[in-house]
Amino acid sequence: MRLLIGDKFFDSFIQLPKRIQKKVVEFQDKFKENRKSAAINLESISTFKDQSLRTARIDQKYRAIIGTIKGREDYYILWVDNHDEAMAWAENKTFEWNDVTNTPQLYTVEAAEKEVETEPDWAKIYGYEEPKKNEAITSLSEEELLKLGVPDKLANDVNLIDSFAKLEKMEKRLPVDVFENLFYLLDGVPYSEVIDEVEQSKQSENGDTLAFKRFYVEVDDELLERMLEGDLEKWSLFLHPSQRSLVNKDFNGEVKVTGGAGTGKTVAAIHRLKYLVGKYGSGRNILFATYTNALKRNLENQISKLNIESSQYDLATIDAIAQGLGRSLGILSENSTITELSNSISSKDVWEKVLETEVSSFDADFLIDEVNQILYYYDLTDRKAYFSQTRSGRGTPITRKQRLEVWKLFEKYQRYKSENEIIDRYELFNKVSAYLNHNPQKRPYQHVVLDEVQDCSNVEVRFIRSLTDKHENDLFLVGDPYQSIYGNKVVFSQAGVNIRGRRSKKLKVNYRTTEEIKKYALSVLDDVSCNNFDGEEENLNGYVSIFHGKVPLYQTFDTKNDEHEFILNKVREITQSGSNLSLSSIVIATRTKESYREIMSQLHRAGIDYFDVRDETGNRSGIHLCTFHSLKGLEYKIVILADINNRTCPMKPFGFQDWSQQKKMDYLSLEKSLLYTTITRAIMDLFITGTGERSSYMR
Repeated sequence: MRLLIGDKFFDSFIQLPKRIQKKVVEFQDKFKENRKSAAINLESISTFKDQSLRTARIDQKYRAIIGTIKGREDYYILWVDNHDEAMAWAENKTFEWNDVTNTPQLYTVEAAEKEVETEPDWAKIYGYEEPKKNEAITSLSEEELLKLGVPDKLANDVNLIDSFAKLEKMEKRLPVDVFENLFYLLDGVPYSEVIDEVEQSKQSENGDTLAFKRFYVEVDDELLERMLEGDLEKWSLFLHPSQRSLVNKDFNGEVKVTGGAGTGKTVAAIHRLKYLVGKYGSGRNILFATYTNALKRNLENQISKLNIESSQYDLATIDAIAQGLGRSLGILSENSTITELSNSISSKDVWEKVLETEVSSFDADFLIDEVNQILYYYDLTDRKAYFSQTRSGRGTPITRKQRLEVWKLFEKYQRYKSENEIIDRYELFNKVSAYLNHNPQKRPYQHVVLDEVQDCSNVEVRFIRSLTDKHENDLFLVGDPYQSIYGNKVVFSQAGVNIRGRRSKKLKVNYRTTEEIKKYALSVLDDVSCNNFDGEEENLNGYVSIFHGKVPLYQTFDTKNDEHEFILNKVREITQSGSNLSLSSIVIATRTKESYREIMSQLHRAGIDYFDVRDETGNRSGIHLCTFHSLKGLEYKIVILADINNRTCPMKPFGFQDWSQQKKMDYLSLEKSLLYTTITRAIMDLFITGTGERSSYMR
């Protein structure tokens, strides 16, 4: 007999008082020892529609709902609550095995007329009209619906769904996997692709299907201990079949994983690390790389929750790896200065030194972009290669004579750097890559997992590719093209990465944010086009959140004082006595450092503890405070975006009006991606405030 807990169980468990949570954990241990004990009182309830459901006593007040499957010895803890609430939750539930998906399904059968027929005012809520008719589901036969995993008792009701509004009204009645499949269809994903997902989820792993493992996990002593310590997150236990099929599988080469914000890309990457460590152990050199120190700190915390032995892998930023290799390989000296790193000289400083003695039609900004986007991007090391290289995307065409001028200036720039022991950041990546490609026996790793690949350019991905030979399970690359906020561009094929067939996967299920926050974030992306890292346009078709909440609030005020007072009152309201939300579950983020300092002063004067996310100072249990860029990679139950108006969002830099049209468009797309990234850090609620004229990016 196995005792398993379902993912929905945690939705009820986290709402319980701590003392009751402890009793629930103790109950699970007792149930495994003797489920027939009088203290547990496992019994059928005559009022339940599904007589396979049982109740069990946690204490005099609380009850657990236990599911059983005819012909199987497993028991499933599905829900826990006060006695009356638990009974009400289970009354109309059906829990049964679905032979199509090879997993138990939990759903509700009730009269369709009980559903509310009033559709939301989508134009008012999200700024667009909800399509009234969509035949993606209504055109399917009953047999086709059943192949999607739709229970036969719900097939007739499902066949009437012709809009997202109707699907969302029926969501609570549907098995979670079925809701996702129907959402995909309405969002334009072909039926054949959805069926392919269903078939993949039926693959068996250690006796259970991927779909089964997504919703249910067996109770063991380690799990009970983690529950008692409160060190348990759903993502560490339950993986979507699309995630699991990537994580616990061997691939003959590089793997690419993309998906919208909150779809579990980083979760998949961390589980992939665990798989690699488990498969190869300490005998193989394994690297988990990311872009910034802030992301690295967040990853350290998440990886620790999977109990991966730290001695069996390296966790580092790509800059730290490049610098370490640069020194060990003799590319960097002890006195070398790398441009563009914190507290170091900038390439603009160097270019302005070079241009002091030159009469040129080009300024430092143009030359920096030309070197980074053409010379370093394509790793061009001689004049002939530069002259023959196309400059697509640069916006400003130049003649052959002007290219010669650029090249001569670049040679002088290189001489100045050499004399002063200066090396450009991109130049360092290219030099290390070239060395390792010429000396493959020096490659430091055999397996590399790279998170947030959208932050990288071709230069950095080419560097990552050089760290390991091409072989089984060599590279696992994870990212969201729509969260590219640094203006870097990457095309894998140009960086030596070749992704084919099933080694490219898109995750669609958003586990972090509510559907309302997700839709609000997508409305910001309006007209933004992104490269999927393979030179094709990315899309977010089928991108679905699995739970609902409040519609985000954007409110502007006449004065800063009024705005700040609103924010402080909102913080007090959220954390008022009796609330299970702490100050640390809230973050206030601003677009500018000036606004950041103003909010910090207001919190200080109000006597509210705060933690500075950027430099990790202050009281970590207080409200968290950061800029938009430092919020990347983090998540909070409540996100407050402050000082958002037409001046700060988009925030146009000095000289913006003099830029080329292409450069303006690229920059504004980055501002939208930054806002999208920031909004999707919110789990439960999003509040946006500002003064003066509202931002045109906000609904």
